[in-house]
Amino acid sequence: MKRMLARGATAGYLLTIPGTAHATFTDAPMWMAPVPSPVGALGRTEGNRIITEVTIGCLDAELRDRPTDLPGLTSRHGELSVYDADERRWRK
Repeated sequence: MKRMLARGATAGYLLTIPGTAHATFTDAPMWMAPVPSPVGALGRTEGNRIITEVTIGCLDAELRDRPTDLPGLTSRHGELSVYDADERRWRK
């Protein structure tokens, strides 16, 4: 993923959210059993809440021309890693 982002012509971000699982990035945790393995340690709703907040911040920046400090936006959620393709480095 890092190599793909580094080759991109525009800025891109890859967010890694500890405590999430593959299914967290879908609506599956809402209907799956609330066990950590399939839904992640953050549970059925917290992972989706973080993803929604970050997505809204990105969309506001792109579609509404509102400057967004993505690393700042994500930092309130703990140890999130952001790969900034413009700077070609990971930020925490």
